Amino acid sequence: MTKRREPLSFAAAVNTVGSLVGWAQLAQILGKSERLIRYWSDEDHRAQPSLEQAMMLDRAYLAAGGNHAPLLEAYAGQLDLHTWTSSPCPAGLASDISTATRETAEAISISITLIQPGATLPDMRSAQREVNEGIDALNRVRARLNSMIVHDGGAKQRGSRAGRLCA
Repeated sequence: MTKRREPLSFAAAVNTVGSLVGWAQLAQILGKSERLIRYWSDEDHRAQPSLEQAMMLDRAYLAAGGNHAPLLEAYAGQLDLHTWTSSPCPAGLASDISTATRETAEAISISITLIQPGATLPDMRSAQREVNEGIDALNRVRARLNSMIVHDGGAKQRGSRAGRLCA
């Protein structure tokens, strides 16, 4: 059975990293036991990675092909700020939009079922989780758009074609 984790929690972020990179590989990278790292992904345990370890986890995730920094997002989400910049790339924006479309569609779909008689507390919690995931996905789109505006320097706002969108 898969353990449920709150979206944008450090536990969910560590689980995301561990699922892509692999627990044994993370243990080797961090010089910590696999068990400790798994505890970090369990909200029932108080252990959490240090700031330095969180950066190492995000770097490992990105190096393994991840497209965002899960622990950074968790931190920003808990502050209710999404000011980190992602790569100002139209292909990345397209990917983020695709993910946001899927996540928000799932949130709307499951939320509609709550209108029907007989909706249960687990149904409501599932809808809440899906809505949070949709919000997270939309925040990634917003961050990508913000990075495109910042890197463009306002050139397109003035009608110019200047400004690079991909490095």
